[in-house]
Amino acid sequence: MTILKLDLSWLQTQTPRTQSQSRKKIKAMMDHVDGTIELVRKIASELRPSILDDLGLIPAIEWQLSELQKRTGIRCTLRSTVEKPDFGPEKSAAVFRVVQEALTNVVRHAKASAVLIGLREERERVCISIVDTGKGITEAELGDPKSLGIVGMKERIARLGGELTITSRRGKGTRLDINLPIET
Repeated sequence: MTILKLDLSWLQTQTPRTQSQSRKKIKAMMDHVDGTIELVRKIASELRPSILDDLGLIPAIEWQLSELQKRTGIRCTLRSTVEKPDFGPEKSAAVFRVVQEALTNVVRHAKASAVLIGLREERERVCISIVDTGKGITEAELGDPKSLGIVGMKERIARLGGELTITSRRGKGTRLDINLPIET
């Protein structure tokens, strides 16, 4: 994108001032490139926010919930009895991605008014639950191989040696439980 902007800038300097329409169009294109660069930075930041590396998983989840609540109005709550999960950076990033995907599903499909994320330690494992107040999901939807988000979450957690289960009742919301071993 930066190279494209540099090329447009060069093109603008090569375009005679008498061709004001062309210069205006080039300027508009440069503005679009600037906007796209900012959007890509924002997306990259949301995919792996610096807070995840700087402060850890729980503050990153808190940040994600805060952003979600601001953007959608869905009431978001985090309850954790875990101070800092004993995960390395790659495992933390993978867990964060799964939480992000689960929250994306809440926004896109659940029609929920609230979501609660809970973290607790239990017998050498960290348990993470994500519960929404939405419309629920059917067994057919859960088992649909085209549900790439669900398939991806399950695969990602399985690669970490964990388990992911989803339970739901129509009209009663959905619960996603992640159970991961604590690193020793």
